[in-house]
Amino acid sequence: MTQKPDSATLFAFNVGFGDCFLLRFQYPGTMRRHVLVDFGSTRQPPSRPANFLTRVAEQIKDLCGGKLDVIVATHRHKDHIYGFRTNTKGDAPGNVIASCNPTLVLQPWTEHPDADRDALASPDQSDASRSFAKSLANMNLLSQRVLQIARADGKAAGTAGAEARFDPKVRKALSFLGENNIANKSAVKNLMSMGRERRYLSFGDDPGTSAILPGVDVDVLGPPTLTQNGAIAKQRSRHKEEYWHLQAAAAGAELAAEEGRSLFPEHVAKTVPSWARWGRHRLKKMRSDMLLPVVRRLDDQMNNTSLILLFAVGDKSLLFPGDAQWENWSHALADEDVRGKLSSVDLYKVGHHGSLNATPKSLWNLLDNRGPAATTERLTSVMSTKHGVHGHSPATEVPRKTLVDALKADSHFHNTEDKRIRKNSVTFYDEVHLTFE
Repeated sequence: MTQKPDSATLFAFNVGFGDCFLLRFQYPGTMRRHVLVDFGSTRQPPSRPANFLTRVAEQIKDLCGGKLDVIVATHRHKDHIYGFRTNTKGDAPGNVIASCNPTLVLQPWTEHPDADRDALASPDQSDASRSFAKSLANMNLLSQRVLQIARADGKAAGTAGAEARFDPKVRKALSFLGENNIANKSAVKNLMSMGRERRYLSFGDDPGTSAILPGVDVDVLGPPTLTQNGAIAKQRSRHKEEYWHLQAAAAGAELAAEEGRSLFPEHVAKTVPSWARWGRHRLKKMRSDMLLPVVRRLDDQMNNTSLILLFAVGDKSLLFPGDAQWENWSHALADEDVRGKLSSVDLYKVGHHGSLNATPKSLWNLLDNRGPAATTERLTSVMSTKHGVHGHSPATEVPRKTLVDALKADSHFHNTEDKRIRKNSVTFYDEVHLTFE
């Protein structure tokens, strides 16, 4: 008879705006297995101690007894992998995590080494997947430029006599999205070197965890490849990628302007005539209004490469969807067997820090264990977020108030923001416990 865990503990770390979850499976006796799901942050908690993420990594190492069995990096965004970065001194958080000698590292198919080197997701991927992998790499380059534009505009806003281009809220959004979408090369390289085995997964793949996590079934529910879901390829090529190429040129022009270069250096007016000021103001606003939506679309594309993993032990299951949004979810939710498995979820890691479009209502309505406080075997939900970082209007706020209200009403709701971090803190996490029958 296969040995299986009798309980699990989820350690949910308050890393600010980011995800960091350590999942411990406790077996009869002293045997334990540990899974680290993401380790990143873009905006850390206030009053945090020095070298905060390194201290989080050291706490992870202590909790797992110096041995990580599985690392899951759901996707490349900084708020999910920044903690895996290393340095030559060996005191970065990624150095600490690497010293835990993970057995297996799981990432989405878009992170396959061939995708970096040859624009391939894996050796047998379709032309559509090759094109998509190349587009993700181009997105990283564009995001670097957007971040430079936003930072230069911020400096202009604080300089006497200089004129800023962007509204402060727009500048803040561009800065966050640009920073979150850059390549995070140190973390990516560390993930590529850790683990005795690395797997790059898509919907329905075998994650290779059965021998490492005995008695734990792990289903890969996303992301689909573009071969598996042609609708995604069609949507992205027709809408998002065409818009992307148009705006890449616009972003380059913006950056040139920030660096003081003119397209026609011999014909630059010393002053702007009064009759032209109205038009200049409108053009600047138009560039701002165009740039923010395209960067949001790029952010959505990377979110839709997120791994969606469902862990199941006996009568309990735990759902970790990274930042997956609708295009990713739609493939899994169209599968009748998957819908059946999702209906019995007991713990839900809230997608994308509580955003508007990462918890589809069709998913929420599938969860049979949601309900008021008296509900038997009531759903537990865990959200890692930080208010005021992502989303600059009531329509784009993260976390989304209407979703949080539903989570509070119909689940045992845990929010990492409720764990206050202070400079003298000993622990940076909250614990959630599950018992298996």
